[in-house]
Amino acid sequence: MIFRAPGLSPFFGLEAVLEARSKPESCSASNSLKLNHCQRVRSPASSVGQEIQQQPVITSRPVPKRLYIWTRDLHLYLGLFISPFVLLFAVSVFFLNHARTPIDATTTTRVMVHDLQVPAGIAEAQGMERVHHAAEILAQVGVTGEINFIRYIPKERRLVIPVVKPGVETTIDLNVEARKATVSRRKTTTWETLSYLHKSPGPHNAAIRGNWLWTRAWRWLADATVYLVLFLSMSGIYLWVALKSERKVGLILLIAGAVSLGGIIYVVIA
Repeated sequence: MIFRAPGLSPFFGLEAVLEARSKPESCSASNSLKLNHCQRVRSPASSVGQEIQQQPVITSRPVPKRLYIWTRDLHLYLGLFISPFVLLFAVSVFFLNHARTPIDATTTTRVMVHDLQVPAGIAEAQGMERVHHAAEILAQVGVTGEINFIRYIPKERRLVIPVVKPGVETTIDLNVEARKATVSRRKTTTWETLSYLHKSPGPHNAAIRGNWLWTRAWRWLADATVYLVLFLSMSGIYLWVALKSERKVGLILLIAGAVSLGGIIYVVIA
C-alpha cells in the first residue's frame, strides 16, 4: 500500500525533477561549480535535449608584417656595421676641405740599395706589365704598398716609382744601368692617412689601380659602404612611412633637405 500526503499529485516526484531541470541556474561568481554550466546556453530545442555551447571570444593583437620586421632589423644592424667606415669618411672631409698640416721633412729617411736584379724590358713595358716588373724591384728593396705610377726618364735611364700605403709614402729612384736605387720613406700623419683612405683607390691611373691586395680589399669595403648607405636611406624612408606619428616631422625634414641640396646645386651650376 502506498501513502501520500493529502493534496499532492501522484506525479509529484516526476514533476519536481522536470521543474528543477527547466530552471536556469544562477551564474554567481561565488559559485565556481556553476561556471561551466553558465557557459552553456540552451537552444529552443532544449526540450529534446539539444544544447549549444557558447564559444569564448579571443582577441589578439595585430602581428607586425614580416617585411617591416626584417627592414627594421637590417636597418639597425647594418647601420652599426658600417658606422666606423662612415665616421672615417666624415672625419677625413675636414682634412680635405681645410688647410693641411705642413709636411715635416725630418720624417723622411733615405737608403741606397745596390746590385739589384732589374727585369729585362722594364723601361719599354707599359700598363700592368710595367707594374709587374716594378713589383719585382719592390720585393728586392723591401717595400710594400700600392704603386701610384711609374715615370721613366729616358735620358738618365731612371725609373721613379712612388709607392703609397696608409702611414708611409715611399719613392724608389731606380738607375736601370747602374742597377741601384735610392729608397726614400716618409711617415705620414694621421690626417694624411685618413685623407688617403678617403680618396683611395681613386679614378686616376685606372689601368694600374688596385695593384696591391689591400687596396683591392679597401675598394670592396668602400663600395659596400656606399651600397649600405643607399640601403639605409631607402629603408629609413620606409620605416618613416610606417610610423604614422612621425610622418609630419619627417616630411618637414625631408623637404628641408631636398630644398637645401637643390639650392646648393643651383648656386654651383649657375
